[in-house]
Amino acid sequence: VGIVNGGSSVNVIAEEASMLVDMRSLDANALTELSAKFHEAVEEAVEEENARWGLGIGNSTSDGITVNFEQKGKRPAGTQEKQCQIVQAANAANQALGMETLYIGAASTDANIPISLGIPAITVGWGGKGGGEHTIHEWYEPAESWKGPQRDLLLLLALSGYEGVQGYQLPCIER
Repeated sequence: VGIVNGGSSVNVIAEEASMLVDMRSLDANALTELSAKFHEAVEEAVEEENARWGLGIGNSTSDGITVNFEQKGKRPAGTQEKQCQIVQAANAANQALGMETLYIGAASTDANIPISLGIPAITVGWGGKGGGEHTIHEWYEPAESWKGPQRDLLLLLALSGYEGVQGYQLPCIER
């Protein structure tokens, strides 16, 4: 649960409440199951609360608590194996510049959608140093950040090929 909202004061029953929940899994079936269990638990809590206060359908003073689920987006899982050409090319570009390659495995990045469509993709970072990602303590230090664009250029050249030196490296995607 990332965000919970509701109410207008500490001592007032909230007229409306909401929460944003982010569910992720590398296994689509496991994610479907997790989502169903979450929906079931919320619906059960609504029924229990309405029963506790004698609210709900047929009560003239109130319709009781209701719940609406709204899916805001879909993040397909995606990861590339260390042996994949695009990962190896990025590693070689990093090594050429004395940069460390961090293999983080599956993560929520812009590469997930192409990977889920069978298109080789990775997220390579920005150069520099950072930490605390996705927290309020996230930080970035631009030390040697110039290496990021240089690495990206080396990676693009390695993958796209250049006449007389290197051929195109990635398999063609048939649609």
